[in-house]
Amino acid sequence: AGVGKTGFGLSFPPNFWFFNLDPRSPGSLFKQMPAATEIEYEDVAMDVAVMTKGTAQQVLNKFDALMTTALAVNEGTVIIDGWDILLDCVKLAKVNNIDLDAPKEYAIANSYMNNWLMRLGRSRLNVVFLTISSKVWTGMKTETDRMKADGFKHKDRPLTHEVYLFTPDDYRTPREVPVGGTVAQGNVGQRHEALITMSKLNESLINRRIPNLTYRLLYKMTFGEAPPNEELLWSPVPKVAAVAGAS
Repeated sequence: AGVGKTGFGLSFPPNFWFFNLDPRSPGSLFKQMPAATEIEYEDVAMDVAVMTKGTAQQVLNKFDALMTTALAVNEGTVIIDGWDILLDCVKLAKVNNIDLDAPKEYAIANSYMNNWLMRLGRSRLNVVFLTISSKVWTGMKTETDRMKADGFKHKDRPLTHEVYLFTPDDYRTPREVPVGGTVAQGNVGQRHEALITMSKLNESLINRRIPNLTYRLLYKMTFGEAPPNEELLWSPVPKVAAVAGAS
């Protein structure tokens, strides 16, 4: 939470189809974007724990409608914020005997997810899935230091990149004596870091750690050239104001 996932997604080419299942609103980021940017936004954030089969299907109906609209335009960027929550909705709506945990019970749910992945993957749209990550376990009680993205596990085939976003700072547990910082040096606020864990179009990027990663930078690193319509791209990276001094 708070590691820059939504800002990274909004650095992709406009216009946007934004399906939000995250309880936190991206409204503050929307206000920072150019006025001409068009965002078709659907907010369905709710507590999955109290969701019924019927309300889960209503969420999927809204998802289907927004994705269908995006595919009809076939240009710009689709952002699904809460990819892990979407899977919970799909399981609740499509799996009849979820307590059995049997593979055949998930056939309809898997087919639904795979169908959308294939349709979006074949389009000209940029597609960004935002999700939380969790520790990889090697046994019932053995936690490793490796992380994995939560959500639909059969997602890797259509993906071109996977990026783990994190922050080296934790200001919720401050030091007893703060280190401090200055705006001129650009070291106040929270830093955002990215670890590229998948890069099918340029494997030399795998395991690269990049500060303040944006679509523009990822594209240049992948293809060695600036992205098309670069002037239309927005960046969440704050610009440090120049400080003039006199002696």
